Amino acid sequence: MGSRTRDRFTRLSERKRAVRAARKLAPSDGSPDELVHNVAVHRGRPIVMMPMRLPAGAPSGMWVSTETSDYLIYPAETTPTRRTAVICHEVGHMLMGHDPGLVGESSSSLLSALAPDLMPGHAARVLARHGYNNAQESDAEYLATVLATLLARAKHDEGWSRPGSISARLR
Repeated sequence: MGSRTRDRFTRLSERKRAVRAARKLAPSDGSPDELVHNVAVHRGRPIVMMPMRLPAGAPSGMWVSTETSDYLIYPAETTPTRRTAVICHEVGHMLMGHDPGLVGESSSSLLSALAPDLMPGHAARVLARHGYNNAQESDAEYLATVLATLLARAKHDEGWSRPGSISARLR
């Protein structure tokens, strides 16, 4: 087996593992916040949600990892659907086991502009959307689609089973 075939096989295996984890971690109420909570418990470290007013040209989401916690930065002024998409993408990187990489000078300046309360010196790793190669972005986006679909289905199913909903009235 050639190295390209081996790499493709490895990526496929990692995607399958991550999808299995996503299915276990997706909350039954379809809440992206509950998903983040479940992922934090799964990873054994807190994930702090940080809605930010993102400047033009900034990535649409960012995962910042410190020695003790993860921070998930997402646009404060966006639709619930877009918020969920960004959260699922960043969580996708976490579940895929991607390494956010070391903080570089450009990441540090972006981080200090976005989150002045989070000192860049304390951030061990920063993942900005544009900081990954195409294969990793593709994998995270694939998993984000799986997660968003699981959340949407859960919300839909909950709506059909909730007392007082149309389905309950038809019983």
